Amino acid sequence: MLDNMAQILRQRNAFRPIIITEDKVGTVTVHYGPSLPSGGIVAPTVGDAPSDPETYHNNSQNPENF
Repeated sequence: MLDNMAQILRQRNAFRPIIITEDKVGTVTVHYGPSLPSGGIVAPTVGDAPSDPETYHNNSQNPENF
């Protein structure tokens, strides 16, 4: 299975580094191991209470809190 995954990644140039030379935003997605089962999570939910301004998830929209 791992050899097959590596072959697919090679075909898609997934091992070739990308150098960003302009002001752009990039997203990096990495897949380690098998996928989680449906509904599976790797960490507890945090920052979902608007009543707690210190940890509320949208603090990135408020530079002072971020």
